[in-house]
Amino acid sequence: MDIALAWTDERRIALFRIDGPQVLQPAAERIAAAIEAAADAGAKGLVVDFKDVVGIDPPDLAMRQIVVRRWAEAARSRLHLAMVVREDFIDPERFAVVAAANFGLVGNVFENQADALEWLRSVLPPPAA
Repeated sequence: MDIALAWTDERRIALFRIDGPQVLQPAAERIAAAIEAAADAGAKGLVVDFKDVVGIDPPDLAMRQIVVRRWAEAARSRLHLAMVVREDFIDPERFAVVAAANFGLVGNVFENQADALEWLRSVLPPPAA
């Protein structure tokens, strides 16, 4: 699977965008591949911008658990994940964030990339000098 990552200036945070018409399962697998690619390349954090995806409704709790378990397996505790999604995808209880943590993936969800990057920079250790 061809995964195109962009990088922040400090090269410890990778950026991956998925947009346009999508189907949930293949889109979730593309995100898992991006997580693996970013971690393999040495990223400590990954922002996945999923905000402009069409054709996918917000998943139910069971599907959220399945998806974040797969992403946690892909990350293998090597990076932190920040998802950028539409407001209707954000569960007020942050179920997927809690489930991901239970599977060993530190993550959070945001409505914009700036907030996602700010959060990642706040939770990641400072870059090596």
